[in-house]
Amino acid sequence: RDGAAVLGVDGAAFSPPWRLDAVGLREALVATPSVRFRVAVVEGRVVGYAVAGRAGRRGYLQRLAVHPDQAGQGLGRALAADALVWLAQRGTRRAVVNTQEGNATALALYEALGFRPEPAGLDVLGAPLP
Repeated sequence: RDGAAVLGVDGAAFSPPWRLDAVGLREALVATPSVRFRVAVVEGRVVGYAVAGRAGRRGYLQRLAVHPDQAGQGLGRALAADALVWLAQRGTRRAVVNTQEGNATALALYEALGFRPEPAGLDVLGAPLP
């Protein structure tokens, strides 16, 4: 039910061609056998969201977005941490996330959460989970 608001956040948070449309969001939600879709709401307004997925023992932080007018409030960290806890509780031992190499803010957040650059492949950062 939050789809339109989530797409609004995504459109504000990402520039083309990285923005998701309704089809892209739907694809993210069915990309893995198990998925968690969380939204952050401030004063009744959706201001961020995260999509995490699990396939076997591998976890994915598939999408994380916070509206730019809420940046720096800890919402991205809270959404990502929630996703990682959800993955770990389901037996996931490793999580990956993709981000643009030039996105210093996202890279700093992911590295602070324990992600490290992967040596090869599409994964930009990976982190073991407890």
